[in-house]
Amino acid sequence: MSIEKKISESIINSLPGIFYILDEKGKFYRWNENLEKVSEYSTEEVLKMSPFDVFEEEDKKIAADKIEEVFVNGRSNVELDIVSKSGKKNSLLLYRSKNKHRKFFISCWYGNRYQ
Repeated sequence: MSIEKKISESIINSLPGIFYILDEKGKFYRWNENLEKVSEYSTEEVLKMSPFDVFEEEDKKIAADKIEEVFVNGRSNVELDIVSKSGKKNSLLLYRSKNKHRKFFISCWYGNRYQ
């Protein structure tokens, strides 16, 4: 692994809250360890998931609307509950922005209710 890759991975894993990047197809591209810890999904499971899989059914429309807002305004935020694999709910502030140089979504969840 290159030194740049190690530094990048270290920075991403040291971020507070949950951090992830989606590719242009809406699949997880990179994420920090907190996503797996809070969601209780393994690396292999996250690779197969949609970011909507961690929301309750009634919040999926809100999340989709906020992604559309990113396309229009370049960023958005909302407070939503994410639901772990075991059903545990965590209410967190979701902040999203679009990378202007590539077609990636950068998302962060912040909150002090997850452990």
